[in-house]
Amino acid sequence: LPAHFSEAEKAAFFDRLRDEGKLLVKLSRKTAGIVQALDIGDVTVEGARVPYLALEWVDGVTLTQALAQRRAAREANPSVGAGAAFLRPIAEALAVAHGQNVAHRDIKPDNLMRTADGSLKVLDFGIAKLLEVGPTGEAQTSAAAPVFTPGYGAPEQFEKRRGPTGPWTDVFSLALVFVEWVSGARAIVGEELIDLYKATTDPVRRPTLRALGVATSDDVEAVLLKALAIEPTARFQDAGAFMAALDRAVAAGSEADQASAPSRLDTAFMASAST
Repeated sequence: LPAHFSEAEKAAFFDRLRDEGKLLVKLSRKTAGIVQALDIGDVTVEGARVPYLALEWVDGVTLTQALAQRRAAREANPSVGAGAAFLRPIAEALAVAHGQNVAHRDIKPDNLMRTADGSLKVLDFGIAKLLEVGPTGEAQTSAAAPVFTPGYGAPEQFEKRRGPTGPWTDVFSLALVFVEWVSGARAIVGEELIDLYKATTDPVRRPTLRALGVATSDDVEAVLLKALAIEPTARFQDAGAFMAALDRAVAAGSEADQASAPSRLDTAFMASAST
């Protein structure tokens, strides 16, 4: 700890670490989609109190690494449907946290891991936030610092006047990850913090799949526009609602494709007519 910390500040720091550890233990017991917390406590080393949190060892790669591997191998990007299916376990894990009134607040490819057996895990709930109200009220929160990754941040993380962060913040970030996974390109780019903020809040260019040149159905585009709404109250309020809407949109697009495709009888007739 910093040498200038008073005894009261040290006690508050350890209390916060213990609370965050307990939160992670609670969440990880409810879903395997969150990295499992095995033990929390503190030890004394050379007269100094040192806290620890023991986590499961996860063998795999982050989605950042997986995206880099795909680009290096020049592999094709997944379809919208395949991308939704791939990221569904992440949304389900976040839905568990959201059901406990906990938001992650730093969803990004670096904090999502694909394990050796193909499963997905959400990492780093270290800046998780315990909530007591929705996005229209004043949030009563833990003492966690307002840290986030600007390239995957929601507007309310840049600008407090838009309201408190919460599960709706994770929805915004998860939608950005989905867009990147399917398109193979970052949805929000900028050299400076102000550039990222402007890109995040630009009402003309929302960072959807179509904005990155990926053809998709009107239904899927509408879901992404809602998930990436600038105002928190206009978004899906948790990951479960977002994923359910995305699944319905993907299914509707598949049904429309099947309806517009010629039947085998029609295909055979057209083939015979051309000979």
